[in-house]
Amino acid sequence: MIEIKNLSFSYGEKKVLDNISLSMEKGKLHGLLGRNGSGKSTLFKCCLKFLKVGDNNILVSDIDIQNISIKDLSKLIAYLPQDHEQSFLWKVKEIVLMGRTPHMKGVFGLDKDDYNIIYSKLELLDILDLAEVSFNELSGGQKQLVMIARALAQETPIIFLDEPTSALDFSNQLMIWRMLKRISDTGITIVVCTHDPNHILWYCDNVIAIDNGTILAAGDTATILNEKLLYDIYKNKYRIETIGDQKIIYPESFL
Repeated sequence: MIEIKNLSFSYGEKKVLDNISLSMEKGKLHGLLGRNGSGKSTLFKCCLKFLKVGDNNILVSDIDIQNISIKDLSKLIAYLPQDHEQSFLWKVKEIVLMGRTPHMKGVFGLDKDDYNIIYSKLELLDILDLAEVSFNELSGGQKQLVMIARALAQETPIIFLDEPTSALDFSNQLMIWRMLKRISDTGITIVVCTHDPNHILWYCDNVIAIDNGTILAAGDTATILNEKLLYDIYKNKYRIETIGDQKIIYPESFL
């Protein structure tokens, strides 16, 4: 679904991405892992056309993103940013309807089909009962589910999410990750930027490890995400142990 070829990017004289090449398979949950300043956010911005890159550096469904409009790209990729506070008292259904913007039909705007789609996404995420509730009245976990519903309402084959659980409690973090896995199992390609390697270990099909603007490793999580890779990323020793039936990552020393 996504192919990146020899991608480099600099802010002035500072090179942030250095000759990155990788592929992201359709219908998989991909986790992007790296330290602060490693280049994760810049890679996201390049894939979303927020930053200009060269021709044929990034292909989505075999289409060079530099050759299509933002509106056409928004029919291929939905994006959920890390921060999404709303200043206005929008209802949940109105927030999710915003995801239909790329599909609006001229002066006639939204139609019955658009409403049917947004209600189906709310139902899929088990939050249909919140449709008439003000977004600002929701809990953090509920807000995140609404924003995921909005991304799904775009009906794109790909969704990018930037730290989707960073402000949530542990229970809500797991709820969101379980939902993302469930969505990817329907055939949607999901790319998640996260700082928690355990979330990638537990839920992601593939991991992409980035450091200093280069790809350290990319591939099947069960194969790629190991103690050596964790040391290469964080420059500290970590252990991967199995507790019951579940693997968990923890630091070798807490001091």
